[in-house]
Amino acid sequence: VSVGVPAASASASSVAKKPISGLLSASAAKKLGFPKTFSKPTSSSKTDQAGCPKAASVSYEDSGATSGIEAEILVCNTSKAATTAISGLKSSVTASTSQKPPKQLGSSAIEVNSGQSTYAIVWQRGTVVGVIAYDADIAASSASTTTTAATPTPLTPAQQATLSSAALAQDKNLK
Repeated sequence: VSVGVPAASASASSVAKKPISGLLSASAAKKLGFPKTFSKPTSSSKTDQAGCPKAASVSYEDSGATSGIEAEILVCNTSKAATTAISGLKSSVTASTSQKPPKQLGSSAIEVNSGQSTYAIVWQRGTVVGVIAYDADIAASSASTTTTAATPTPLTPAQQATLSSAALAQDKNLK
């Protein structure tokens, strides 16, 4: 939730102290087509990632509640711990080789498929890991009636552009 401070005013050091300040803002999400806050910004001082003690997240959805975007920040004690977090993610999910994250996010950036209709861009800025996940089909993602893995549904070019734009918008908060 914005408190009147421009989104781009957050710095990497302020994000390290207060991870919520680095999240994609509600106004930026609205511009991307996600006007509804699905889950309010939350922060935690406990994560499952070794060396990364702080995290924050927020989720937005489109007006029809058919697609959504989740923004996450993971704050690590060292750059090496942040790199390890991204490496661990790479090995635990199916990499999306057909799409590449925006070059502006740096060489650490990866794009992965983390579910039937969910794609995420993950990148590093020093000790901070940024994550933007795009769920193209909320209903399919929340239904877990099948026991076999379904073939991932690729994002449309417009959805891919939205995912990239959201990552770039959040990245402004991490510099």
